[in-house]
Amino acid sequence: EFEELRKRNPEEVRHSLYLLNCYLESGRFEDFKNLLETCFKEFQSYLLSEDELKKVREEQEEIRKQYAEDPKKEEELKQLHNKIKKNDTVKHAVIQLNFLEIDLYIIQDELDKVKDALKTVEQMKLTGSSLSFRIGNLYLKLKEFEKAEDSFKTLLRFDPEDHIAHDGLA
Repeated sequence: EFEELRKRNPEEVRHSLYLLNCYLESGRFEDFKNLLETCFKEFQSYLLSEDELKKVREEQEEIRKQYAEDPKKEEELKQLHNKIKKNDTVKHAVIQLNFLEIDLYIIQDELDKVKDALKTVEQMKLTGSSLSFRIGNLYLKLKEFEKAEDSFKTLLRFDPEDHIAHDGLA
């Protein structure tokens, strides 16, 4: 069913992510690898460049100023907001692709590839508690305790009471 949904609308990234999870969990590793490669290319093509994103945000700010004087600008403002939101969604989907790739490497006991993929995720310089948690756990599996500790400390900055981060540090 999700294969069909993906064919009809490849820009709906959640269908691709769900299908990748299904392939991984069912051991269909060749299908997983093929779709993962396709998704990396597709998702990257949906992302705005830094310059494009900056331009959209500047345009959005300009229209916000005009909106105060002309409420008819609301539709333009919504379109720009949706463009930025879609870009953020795709950026997070690319992160998920990286984590799915890491999951495959762990299943196949290819720990050197896990390290390389983790570097890629960290270079994206995204923040978030779930991201720090996953990275911390992966570093624990790789027995890179200092990096795991850094990730869990980052997690504690989001929530000082997070018991999972405290367990990871222990």
